[in-house]
Amino acid sequence: MSAAGDAAPKPLFEMMAGYNQWANRRIYEAVARLPDADYRADRGAFFGSLHGTLNHLLGTDRIWMRRFTGAGEAPSLDLILYQRETGIGLASQSAFPQG
Repeated sequence: MSAAGDAAPKPLFEMMAGYNQWANRRIYEAVARLPDADYRADRGAFFGSLHGTLNHLLGTDRIWMRRFTGAGEAPSLDLILYQRETGIGLASQSAFPQG
């Protein structure tokens, strides 16, 4: 970024969105290999389980996209949006459209 107060260039945001998609894909691929009991087990994290944490991350992605675009929903950060990681992963991929 340039001088304080200047808006970040679009390519920077595109690069960060691409990284977010790459990182999310890796997370969902790893989590998909876990048994359901391990996926839902309370790990002592702020949102309890991996299930709760992934739902939270999807919620934050949706909130940011609403802030950027003015469209879409802004769910509560502790709302369970999907009951399994495959739904969360698919929703996460569609949260950041390419183009």
